[in-house]
Amino acid sequence: MTFFEKIGKFIEHINNAMVIVCGILAVGLAFIVGTDIALRYLFNRPLGWVKEVSEYILVGLGFLAAAWILKNEAHVKMDLLLTKVSIRTQTILNIATSVICTLVLILVTFFSFRVTFDLYKSGVVTPTVLEPPKWILMTPIILGFFLLTIQFVMRIYGYIERWKKMK
Repeated sequence: MTFFEKIGKFIEHINNAMVIVCGILAVGLAFIVGTDIALRYLFNRPLGWVKEVSEYILVGLGFLAAAWILKNEAHVKMDLLLTKVSIRTQTILNIATSVICTLVLILVTFFSFRVTFDLYKSGVVTPTVLEPPKWILMTPIILGFFLLTIQFVMRIYGYIERWKKMK
């Protein structure tokens, strides 16, 4: 087993764990929203924090599941042109787009980390009902970007290996 394959297995375990976390968050989201609706309409006593927490959970769901979605090729994609070219050309195009995405994600991850670290150092809180520290809210975004970056690198490796076998 090569180094990339070992890292790939490790990242796959992390991505699977993130999907489990997303599932738990989705169930929790359904529970708190349902509870809030019941309390609002049955007792006229809604929970003031549900909308805020729901927003945080929805952001987390999108970012934490992104790498798993990419790994399983389950994202929305426009493959109209790809289906018209040879498998070899498809592989080259997939390598090129994955490299571009990796470079963009490296920048986005780096700057997201810098912003989050600055928020941590300055102690900025979100001016809402719960007033959570902003850096905590940014953490799923950074983690999601980081895992997505690694997944794109693994994708590049996979396509290069496929291309080598085509020769």
